Amino acid sequence: MKIWGDSVKRLKEFASFVLIFALAFVGSLAAPQIASAEILPGEPPTIDNPPGGVTADVLPTAQINGVVWDQEIVGNTVYVAGEFTAARPAGAEPGQQEVERYNLMSYNLVTGEMTDWAPVTNGRIRVITASPDGDRIYVGGSFTSINGKDRWRIAAFNTADGSLVSNFRPGVGSDVFAIAATNDRVYLGGWFKSVNGSSRIRLAAVNTFGQVLDWAPKADHTVNALAVSEDESRVIVAGGFEYLNNQENTSIGALDADTGELLSFQAAQYIHNIGRNSSLMSLKVVGDQVLSTGVHYGGGNFEGVAVMDVNTGKIDNLLDCHGDTYDATALNGVVYSVSHHHHCDNVGSFPESRPTYYNADGFTLEPKGTVARNNQRRYHNWEGFPVGSMVQWWNIWRTGKYTRSKQAGWTAESAGEYLAIGGEFLEINGVKQQGLVRFGTKKVVSPKVGPAGYRAQSKLFLDTEPGKVTGEFRATWDRDNQELTYKIIRTDKGENKPVAELTANSTPWDRPELKFEDKKITPGERYTYYVIATDEYGNFKKFDEATIDADPTPVENNDPTAAFTFEVDGAEVSFDGSTSEDPDGDIKTWAWDFGDGEKGSGEAVSHTYAEADTYQVKLTVTDNKGAENTITKSVTTDEVAPPQPEGVIVKDDFNRDQSRWGKADIGGKWSDSGSSFYSVDGSHGVVKLSTAGVGPMAKLREIDAADISILTDVSLDKLPQEGPYMHQLLARAEGNTSYRFVAMFYPDGSVRLRLYENEDHSNSYLAGYNMPAGSYSPGDKLNMRFDVTGNAPASLSAKAWIGDDEPADATISASGKSDNFADSGSVGIFSYPSRRMTEMPLTVKVDNYQVTEI
Repeated sequence: MKIWGDSVKRLKEFASFVLIFALAFVGSLAAPQIASAEILPGEPPTIDNPPGGVTADVLPTAQINGVVWDQEIVGNTVYVAGEFTAARPAGAEPGQQEVERYNLMSYNLVTGEMTDWAPVTNGRIRVITASPDGDRIYVGGSFTSINGKDRWRIAAFNTADGSLVSNFRPGVGSDVFAIAATNDRVYLGGWFKSVNGSSRIRLAAVNTFGQVLDWAPKADHTVNALAVSEDESRVIVAGGFEYLNNQENTSIGALDADTGELLSFQAAQYIHNIGRNSSLMSLKVVGDQVLSTGVHYGGGNFEGVAVMDVNTGKIDNLLDCHGDTYDATALNGVVYSVSHHHHCDNVGSFPESRPTYYNADGFTLEPKGTVARNNQRRYHNWEGFPVGSMVQWWNIWRTGKYTRSKQAGWTAESAGEYLAIGGEFLEINGVKQQGLVRFGTKKVVSPKVGPAGYRAQSKLFLDTEPGKVTGEFRATWDRDNQELTYKIIRTDKGENKPVAELTANSTPWDRPELKFEDKKITPGERYTYYVIATDEYGNFKKFDEATIDADPTPVENNDPTAAFTFEVDGAEVSFDGSTSEDPDGDIKTWAWDFGDGEKGSGEAVSHTYAEADTYQVKLTVTDNKGAENTITKSVTTDEVAPPQPEGVIVKDDFNRDQSRWGKADIGGKWSDSGSSFYSVDGSHGVVKLSTAGVGPMAKLREIDAADISILTDVSLDKLPQEGPYMHQLLARAEGNTSYRFVAMFYPDGSVRLRLYENEDHSNSYLAGYNMPAGSYSPGDKLNMRFDVTGNAPASLSAKAWIGDDEPADATISASGKSDNFADSGSVGIFSYPSRRMTEMPLTVKVDNYQVTEI
């Protein structure tokens, strides 16, 4: 990151300012046309922390006693620059185990341990940059001496031994804030107006011996950041200027790396952060793109992160979060920034949060939607620009006091599987850690941070009426997981027998209310309940207990309902009575009559018959109050399985009547989310959805298939209200990855079809098609076919239609993008009512589910 001169300390010194440009003109510039069909209009939703994202675990890192302005990573060494006089190990309190470090130090990226590199400077260091070959690091700032040697605001060190380069001694007339280097030249930016006695107006270049070069463009105001394109043909410049080379070119521009000639850069047409009160703060090249961040206290129009084409300046991705943003870096497809963001609602994330700030956050490098219309005064409207999805990574930072600007992080760098943040913070997520911190991805970190405690307290509210106890609580949130599982525990039953189990997505600002009921009670008895929230890694938070006396009104005991399933294997039959239920108590005994004179007991039993025949099998269940119920089923042993149709590996017409989905005609047993969601009514697989934002999944885990065609139909009992219902067909489901064909049913009868890659609960868009309003009516059967073939990458195609005639051609098709997906896997169905849906419940019926190898 390249820090903006002394303006940080001056922000509060300016009571008024002069607008350099007309905001009316800025507002008249239209957002660029979005060519990619993958970017859907409208702000994208905040998504779960992606597979390559860093966790919220605070890794132990060396600390400093002031402020860090910039960092550079070479190999596994993190070089640190700023204003400080001492450093200490992780965990040490201020003043303990300190060693002298004067504005420069380094530590190991993997271990966080400080090295012995300890140059002594007599002034602050604003910028630190490595040569592409990693042999040198260059530092710039306001110093005039390093290790007792004259060095006028710029110096170089050898990374091999940490020594000061003796023959690199340029003399710069004033502060250096920006450095970009190739292996044979060094570009400088800042406040200065001379280098080695030659006139150079805020921009200059020297060779590796410190000799000034002819490259001499000009900027009319401070240059805060420089970056060189990977082909070294152009230098990108960012700051608070209005003119480059005496031509109007605000905030950001491109210069020819050899001549200094001003080149076209589209972003300068849109971003206008100029003067003392606004600026662009940083630049970082990522392949063929460059990242920049903005601040403004007036006289500007942009706060947030811009991702631009390094060659054209076209804005590819613009995070229009309100709140000054100081630096950004990209790691595994996520852009992490340090800031004091307080409003990201118009990019699909958190609403106005002041006085709370999100001092670091992340969003996808790939755009997923567009910026919505600005709804806050004094902020520019960036509506229509492409933007990525913000990711679930929310940390609590305690700001420092060194600069008196109430900030946390000033600089962000990344390498390998690590994110390094520097600044003046004192604590992160309750862990004392001053000025420097590391985060890592799941490849190097075993996540230990569970559902949040601070700022996420939830209270369990209980009520009672005759025959039951009801409970309600607000979901908590997790710093790096959106989806949490909630187990409702009654103390007399214990944690192995929860009263209910719920799953819901949440963020710090959007925590749904969850409800449960317990009918298995005794009137007048006292019961104590609590909730355990668990993330996907097993980290958990226990809610406080709540106690209630159940309504004493006697309730007539309801009879239990006997039910069982069975599987025949020759003469041996396995029986399972676990689907038996008691509405107001517990099943205590299961008594079996196998129809051949033999008897048995227990919830699940097996029996071997002496002869092949048809037997009348009875199950009698007794509840905890002595009420009984019996069911009888015909069981035929040594049944010959019907021949399978050629190529068909799964077939299920749901011609049975039971709770849950049970066993498919061909393909094995459905592994589903339980009888509260799933049943079979004799002709359909039924999914009953009672809570918006809570969706179940059913899989055929015995299937391991590669090239397949899935065919099925789905119907809804009514159109969803407010938000869509999403019916998802899964293919090659393996671990946390799957390919998905999604039909999104909307209130106006339109159906949006999408192909996704799903990895770690996060959908990555591949292709889409929108069926118009009025296409679907309640009770219609929407036929869906989903074909998946090949690998590296897989080829996906899908179609959907209403009526008997299947279209000849696929409606949508795409190729996979990620290399993390298996070549084969199971199949399944995920039913998800969006969190915005109202007028629940919604009943979904599935039929004619068939999977054929192709």
